[in-house]
Amino acid sequence: MTDEPEEADIPYFWLSEDEWNHLMFSTRAQVGAILNPLRAYGQGVFVDGAIKELMILFDLVSQRVRGKDIPVTVLEKPRPSPLE
Repeated sequence: MTDEPEEADIPYFWLSEDEWNHLMFSTRAQVGAILNPLRAYGQGVFVDGAIKELMILFDLVSQRVRGKDIPVTVLEKPRPSPLE
């Protein structure tokens, strides 16, 4: 017998739809700001796709944190290098 709580006993805080949308908007803006320098090096075509895939990943991770048993996979295999 352990003192660890059962998975179902762990309370998770859920955001309202408006709060969730604001959080995702803010997160997308921050990811865009972080990746923005890549646009100066000719990688702009990849930045928007990377932001989209990162946002999917963040959503999947948040679902796992809240107890949903799903795989946290956005890509089945790494994207090829632009130089390949």
